[in-house]
Amino acid sequence: MALYFFVNVPIGIIAYFLGHHFFPHSKIAPNNIKIDIFGFITYAGTISSFFIMIFWGQVIGFGNLKIIALIFLTLILLIGFVLVENHTKNPLINLRIFHNLSFSFGIFSTMLVFTVGYFNNMIIPFYLEDTLLLSSAVAGLILMFVPILNIISAPIGGYISDHIGAERVSFYALFIFIIPELIFISVRPVWSLAWLIIALATFGIANGAFQNNPMIMGNAAPEFQGIAGSIASLSRNMGMSIGLALATSLLYFGISLRSGYRITTYPDKHPDWFVFGMHFAYIFAFGMIISALFLLAGLLYYQHHRRISEKKIN
Repeated sequence: MALYFFVNVPIGIIAYFLGHHFFPHSKIAPNNIKIDIFGFITYAGTISSFFIMIFWGQVIGFGNLKIIALIFLTLILLIGFVLVENHTKNPLINLRIFHNLSFSFGIFSTMLVFTVGYFNNMIIPFYLEDTLLLSSAVAGLILMFVPILNIISAPIGGYISDHIGAERVSFYALFIFIIPELIFISVRPVWSLAWLIIALATFGIANGAFQNNPMIMGNAAPEFQGIAGSIASLSRNMGMSIGLALATSLLYFGISLRSGYRITTYPDKHPDWFVFGMHFAYIFAFGMIISALFLLAGLLYYQHHRRISEKKIN
């Protein structure tokens, strides 16, 4: 299985030489950079404890005292980081960037969408192979509908966003997300496989149309472009990690709820328990899409009224 990952090596080498050839080469003037040591320590501690809590919690359970202690440690470090950044001349992350509501809402909605995306990565392969008893080859082909439709819809979404704005396109994309989530909440093994393919295909369309990068970077001031890109990347990584943890926890909590006792593996003798757990998990995923929808609705309302106010002043 490890051999599969070697395909990334030539791709990485090709990407490096293409970037070196096409990207402009600008001379960087030497400058004395002051490193925010305390900010870096609290930031690194916050991120480290958060990810340890997420992945360890999947193994020993999020109700374990060690995980609860890590949650409190993460919150304490986060508060410490905010206090440090607000009282230093050269902060690691200038928190004024979050004063821009368009940027902040874009970050949170992106994190929610990436969280929901990892529900599919975690749950659907089990449903296809263990519940529907499809081969891994067939399951892989069905799952390919997401990236294929993603590739097709992404440039179309980008083209439309150039005319009506990334926030509006992302807002409409969230309505498309509702279709697959409702199918995932309702689908049963007796249903035609076409329903699952439709759900995955529409999810790929919505995911490609969701303009997370333009929505975030377009709302960051020029002096914040570098850190904005880093925060955008962090929000995606956090979304993926939270999605993996939430999907696993909610799935097996739902299965355990249906069975009446704690289960942490696929219930081979009771596939209906798994289906119940899957529906249970996707109800939460649906809720996150609705939350992102409300966030972007609020953002569009805020931007609309800000434009009206600016016109009145002019």
